[in-house]
Amino acid sequence: MKFFIRFSSIVLILFFLTGCKVELYSDLSEEEANQMIALLMLRNIDAEKSIIKGSGVTINVEKDDFANAVEVLRQQGLPNKRTENIADLFPPGQLVTSPAQEQAKITYLKEQNIEKMLLSMDGVIIAQVAISESTNVNRREIPPPTASIFIKHAPGINMQSREPEIRRMVQKSISNLTVENISIVMQMADYRHKQAKFLDKTKNGWEWRKYLPWIVVAAIMTSAIVLLIVLRSRPNI
Repeated sequence: MKFFIRFSSIVLILFFLTGCKVELYSDLSEEEANQMIALLMLRNIDAEKSIIKGSGVTINVEKDDFANAVEVLRQQGLPNKRTENIADLFPPGQLVTSPAQEQAKITYLKEQNIEKMLLSMDGVIIAQVAISESTNVNRREIPPPTASIFIKHAPGINMQSREPEIRRMVQKSISNLTVENISIVMQMADYRHKQAKFLDKTKNGWEWRKYLPWIVVAAIMTSAIVLLIVLRSRPNI
């Protein structure tokens, strides 16, 4: 009997250790969390979500899959960058600001909106936009606006072919901006570790790990049944 208790204790400890998951990302929207989990599943990374009231959705993965999960999502620009809206920059009851400050906020909102559109494109990991607009009304000739765009995209994405499309989008987002005054720099992201890290788990003997907790439970129940049968079959002394 003592042996069975010790055996069960060891098995239970192994059960909790094998089922250990760590937090990957939190405070996510339901839609974004589902998108991230779907991408992880396509790369054979087990992930689960939990919803905490007032804190959004949290994604958990196995500790051994943490680095791979971060890299898979990073290559797809996830989680999405949080952008500010007009309510953030112009909250109700705010004190009156100068025209220059208001123009700076409006320019910043334009940058945020363009960044958001760029990040919506497949393969874009990072998008940064800088707009230069002159507000000096004392000048006889106001310099034309300019826009500088930096895009880091996932490997395997031909982002260069979309440059004309990006230029047109940026041009139509800013008044009086010409195509010649738009500067675009694109950079392909590097893998942070070898692609071998993403090998199919089903081909490398890893698939069974997700069933290990259930195997452990089945082993405990089987042992308990066997012990019960043995104890009942003993003759009464």
